[in-house]
Amino acid sequence: MILTPNNNNKYDLVLCELYYKPYHGINNNMDSHYLLFSRFKKLGPVEQENDFYVNYDTLDDIYDVGEWIYDNYTYPIVESHPTIRNYEKIIESDKYLQPELAQVIETPTREYVCILKTFWLRLIQRKWKKIYKRRMELVRRRMNPINFMHFQQTGYWLDECKNLPSIYGMMRDVS
Repeated sequence: MILTPNNNNKYDLVLCELYYKPYHGINNNMDSHYLLFSRFKKLGPVEQENDFYVNYDTLDDIYDVGEWIYDNYTYPIVESHPTIRNYEKIIESDKYLQPELAQVIETPTREYVCILKTFWLRLIQRKWKKIYKRRMELVRRRMNPINFMHFQQTGYWLDECKNLPSIYGMMRDVS
């Protein structure tokens, strides 16, 4: 089910596209913003007769809209975008129109602008994958009989086995 844009959720599941003046018309403040294409109800457990299930109707809606876009929606020939240098590569990518989590904001001129939030999840996943790999390496080192015997005798791990990486502070070097 596609929802109307006056839904009051903080974040929504949306399909959106980058603003491009020759395609969307002239609006001085829209360059480099994402415009709302469709908004969907959230995926999640739905209660029905003391049972929970995932609402697959929303997945079907997303698939149907995406299929319609790729079949019927033609993008203009891109000469140049005023703010995005690789705009043509972005819109040709298979990942260009995909479901995103976004905050939808209505402008005074009644356009709906999306502020994407999904990229933060991707950054966190990428960072956690690296931390998890380091954690597993540290656990492997701690299982070494020499290191484990040192811990049993002194109550301390060797320097190479000491610091177990965690979630705390994992994003401090992301700017």
